[in-house]
Amino acid sequence: MKPVLCLSLALLASCASYQATREVSFATVAGGGCGGDGQVLVRAQVANATENSIVLTDPGDSTSSMAVRLPGRGVVARLKGVVGTNKYEESHEVLTRLKADGSPVTVTLDCKGNTAPTARNLSYTDPDGSRSSISF
Repeated sequence: MKPVLCLSLALLASCASYQATREVSFATVAGGGCGGDGQVLVRAQVANATENSIVLTDPGDSTSSMAVRLPGRGVVARLKGVVGTNKYEESHEVLTRLKADGSPVTVTLDCKGNTAPTARNLSYTDPDGSRSSISF
């Protein structure tokens, strides 16, 4: 009986801590940050992209922008880059294309306090009309 009670309490605790990702306006995040810990969705356009960060702009106001960090590359990704094209190089190519096209993107941001948000996922529409995404 004790193991069942412990398992039930653990399951209840994990459900109570879940927070859904919410969509927030670009102006809110660019002006005041993410607003605490958790994940938020933002609609934007790619203004610039490097292997370490993305600069996003508000689709409705191109003068409003914010920088977003990309998660660091691991040792395996660096080794794969020596042998062939890795995920980060391919992602950079896609981001460069999205910038040139002016395509809208939806970015899932991971917020931790007052630090710059980290991109976890970026979804967009391909030229053929299909939806695609990059997970970081």
